[in-house]
Amino acid sequence: MSTTLERLTEVIQKMTRNSSVEISEATVAADVPGWDSLTHIYIIAESEKEFGIRLSAQEAHNVTSVGDFCVLIESK
Repeated sequence: MSTTLERLTEVIQKMTRNSSVEISEATVAADVPGWDSLTHIYIIAESEKEFGIRLSAQEAHNVTSVGDFCVLIESK
């Protein structure tokens, strides 16, 4: 597991309050209990803090999987 994926997994687990959920690059929001549209915003905001990046609304909207999100983070 890449460092980005590991760190993002921690963010997702924290924001969904579900430390036991398994996260992979293929994971989508519907796979994770508690990951709704509001939680998605919290995950984006917490990820910006965790990785020291800023994402535009369009970039955040285009993320469809955890793998996409990792690629986006790493491109920053």
